[in-house]
Parts: sequence; structure tokens; C-alpha cells
Amino acid sequence: MNKKKLCVALAVIMILLISVSGRAQDRETPYIGVNLSLFNSIIIDNFTRHVNGMLNERNTFEDDYKGQFGGVYFGYKLIDKKRTFIHLQAHVNLYNKEFSTETPNSTLTRKLNYSFGIDLQPGFYVQSGFLCYLNFSVESGKFKFSKTGTSTTYDMEPSVFGYGFGAGIGYQVASSVCLKLQYQHNQYCTTEIASTLAGIDAIIDYAEFSPRYDIFMLSLQYNFR
Repeated sequence: MNKKKLCVALAVIMILLISVSGRAQDRETPYIGVNLSLFNSIIIDNFTRHVNGMLNERNTFEDDYKGQFGGVYFGYKLIDKKRTFIHLQAHVNLYNKEFSTETPNSTLTRKLNYSFGIDLQPGFYVQSGFLCYLNFSVESGKFKFSKTGTSTTYDMEPSVFGYGFGAGIGYQVASSVCLKLQYQHNQYCTTEIASTLAGIDAIIDYAEFSPRYDIFMLSLQYNFR
């Protein structure tokens, strides 16, 4: 079973369990939060060179980057029972680091400028203010891919669709304040960039980027009552 199917299956199971559990009065309320996150990013670069329309060279590079970002999110408690909940939220994250890789003939630059998306969080209240949950998300990221040097060059900032899944725990430090720690894996769609060798139109390079991010997120959330 691939990751997408596993995510959907887990989400459906959690939502069904929550929907049929308990008959306590719902406490649907909006909430807002801020987060500070550390991430480890792996960007897979599948490179091919074509000369006169024929494949001439093929290489795969894998770049590993680390950094941090901050963000905000706004949510609503769709279902909030005594033991179970389903929350829906929108998020915006701002990334602050650009990564460069030096090669003999060029400099490669990679950056995720910002991302925004929607999260679905089914979960359970455990006891004594603790909670645990799963997180399923879809989002769009604004990337920067550039290459400078003596070979082919490009400079693009595409918006790339992605999806994510993760899990978290939280603690209700006060009646309206919750502290959360979450792990999230985000996978973005492959982006292809074509560029010609300077002055030689017969030589075309193609680069396919497949970014994925592993994120550890600390959040402080305020619940409106």
C-alpha cells in the first residue's frame, strides 16, 4: 500500500471512530496558533541531457538541507467531544534559508520561500490535559530553483502542490492555551525545468526536482471560548 492510500485509510478510520464515539456535548470553537519548526529537507534532482533530441547523459543527485521556519494557523473544532475531536485548520509557513550547492561548472540554489495549505486533525483526549492526534494536509509551496555558471542556467520560482501526514501530542496548559509537538512529512510533486546550453540550442538539459520535508514543529495555540 503506498503512502497516499495509507494516509486516506488512517484518516477515514479515525474520523469514523470519532464520529461514533461518545455523546458528550460538542464544543465547536475557533482557535489560532503560532509555530516554530526545525526541518530536514531532501530534494532529489533527476538530471538528463539531450543532444539533437537524443538522450546523452543521465544523473541523479540528492541534496540534504536543514533549517527552521515559523508560521501561523487558524482552525475550527468541527467535532470536539469529551474524548475525541476533529479539527480543520489553515496554515501559512515562512521559510528563511536558501541553500546553495557548488559544482565544478555551476552553482545550484534551492529554497522554499513559503507554503500554505489545509490540515485535518482527528485525535483523542487522553487524560489530565494531554491529547494525541494525526495530521493530514494538502498545501502549495513557492519554491526557488536556480543555476548559474558556465553550463546551462535557469532561474525559476514555481508554485508546487504537495501533501503531508504526521502525528502530534499536546498539553492543555490552561483552559484556552495548548502546547503542541508534532512530526510532519511533506511530499511535493515533481517539477521539471528545461534549459539550453549557452549558445548551443541543440543541447538541452532537463532537471526534475522532487522535494520532501521532514518537520518537527512546536506550536502554541489559543482557543477562543
